[in-house]
Amino acid sequence: MTQYEFHMYLLAYQIKAQEAELLSAKQAWFNQLAKATKQVGKEIRSAYKSFDDFYDNSKVYKNIFEPQAEKENVRKLTIADMNRRINSKGG
Repeated sequence: MTQYEFHMYLLAYQIKAQEAELLSAKQAWFNQLAKATKQVGKEIRSAYKSFDDFYDNSKVYKNIFEPQAEKENVRKLTIADMNRRINSKGG
């Protein structure tokens, strides 16, 4: 398998996984429609106004094709942070 083929395979896998996640989010959306509410005065409303408020599908797809957008928001670990994690898991 060439590097290009591997990259295409990985991209297809990520898209397939995202579609499965979307189906799970839709199921959760339908479940919350039945359960999740908030009270506004004397009126009870759904916690989310639309499915996009609940799950942003376009953002997930954007992170598949442009992964640097997600990495910018992630805090980089310092060596001290990594050592703390290793020491806390050690026995």
